[in-house]
Amino acid sequence: MKVQRLIFYIINVLIFFMFNLHNIMFLRPQSVHQWRQCDSASYCLNYLQEGSNFFFPRVMFQMAYKGYVISEFPIIYWLSGKLYRVFGVHEAIPRLLSYFVFLLGLIFLFELGLKLFKNKWYALVPVLIVYSSPLVVYYALNYLPNIPALGLTLISWYFFFGYISTRSLKNFYLCSVFALFAALLKPVEMFNYLIMATIICLEYFNFFNFFNSADTKYYYKISEIKRIGVCIIGVLSLCYFWILYAQGYADAFGYDGNLLSIMPIWEMSEDEINATIDVYQTKWGYQFFHPFAWKILMIFILVVLYFYKRVNKYLLLALVFSILAQFIYVILFFQVFYHHDYYLINIFIVPVLTIIAIIQVFESFELSKSIKYVAVAGCTLFICFTLKHSNFIIHSRYFGFLKEGINPAVQTITPYLRSIGIAQDDLVISIPDPSINVSLYLMNQKGWTCAYGGSAEKVKARVNSGAKYLIVHDTIIAHPEWYQDYMKQKIGEYQGVKIYKIH
Repeated sequence: MKVQRLIFYIINVLIFFMFNLHNIMFLRPQSVHQWRQCDSASYCLNYLQEGSNFFFPRVMFQMAYKGYVISEFPIIYWLSGKLYRVFGVHEAIPRLLSYFVFLLGLIFLFELGLKLFKNKWYALVPVLIVYSSPLVVYYALNYLPNIPALGLTLISWYFFFGYISTRSLKNFYLCSVFALFAALLKPVEMFNYLIMATIICLEYFNFFNFFNSADTKYYYKISEIKRIGVCIIGVLSLCYFWILYAQGYADAFGYDGNLLSIMPIWEMSEDEINATIDVYQTKWGYQFFHPFAWKILMIFILVVLYFYKRVNKYLLLALVFSILAQFIYVILFFQVFYHHDYYLINIFIVPVLTIIAIIQVFESFELSKSIKYVAVAGCTLFICFTLKHSNFIIHSRYFGFLKEGINPAVQTITPYLRSIGIAQDDLVISIPDPSINVSLYLMNQKGWTCAYGGSAEKVKARVNSGAKYLIVHDTIIAHPEWYQDYMKQKIGEYQGVKIYKIH
């Protein structure tokens, strides 16, 4: 297996350079969902500049009291702030932290394949399938918590199957720890841990009779099942307490912009549902996975279900329950899929488990060498095809027709702002910017944007709250009259960005 491991690491290095990630890692937050990227990056920067307590993260946007905002468990942001203190502010740091956790997940996914497959070379296939998703790779080297959560989930699955094969509680404890941190980063990842708990319950009550008659029940000791139960309750409780803390934090500081609760489909109108489906079909779907790849995966799922007796019973249950869990997840959070492509990342465990299961089915047949060679060649062509698609979408997002973003001048304007006397702590109004942190973070200025609508009264209230400067980085299309009274004392201009002194 030494050769396979060597090839695994070589492939990861080659893909890193093939996808141009060695250059992308140095880019500022930009392109698709720059909004959420800058939210995360704001946490990192404020941990450095404000010396914030771990449990009191802040952002640039001042709608909440002094920018106190929270959502997911901020461990990566806090670590980034600490590393900023040592190495300076380099936005590659949070990107690489995210990618490091992602890579750890791939390592354990590969190791799981080595344990489950007879032909150890097949362990490379699930890893390459992960790289075949443009959405996964795009956010892997990014600022959002979804990919680190996925990486931790993959590690937790590795230790779960380790527990099943060895019955060592140490493996279950490790599985629980990684599942806990995955769910703290992204609560919906708790679905995976609930699936693991459900499988153990089914085994305990001997619900495996529909499998091969050769399958035997594992008999749990009372002490073992108690420890497992305490562990499960502990993980669920800690996640629940974190959500309560985050909601209380938001209420205490007066901000409800972060998504801390479900947004179900039944609260939407028929037109809204159809619009969300249309966005997926015309935009997010092919950026998540090539349409042909989705069709192949659907066929694979049907094949696995047909030949269910040829699949490891725990793996089969994991796949079936994952499909059901992700269906429930989509229903509960359907509203977010119109604007938020990265919420699709949480369902990627289904393709991963599907590929592992179909390889087990393939290996269970006594096939001639010629058929195996044809199958391997077809799999190789399929992976090359999907990797090419992934590379194309990633390049298009950063450098091509899918690139999004506001006036790029705000990415380099900070030295100019300091040169004309605007300090980092001076409050500004940055317009037009529908996000909460994009322009503010990129300029390293605290203040307000025009996010969540506005009015002349709101603008006046922000001026009364201490806004000293108005920064206009594009044409004001909506309600320019709200700002006219504050555009009389122009103090500077930078690449089309106009700066006005309010007081």
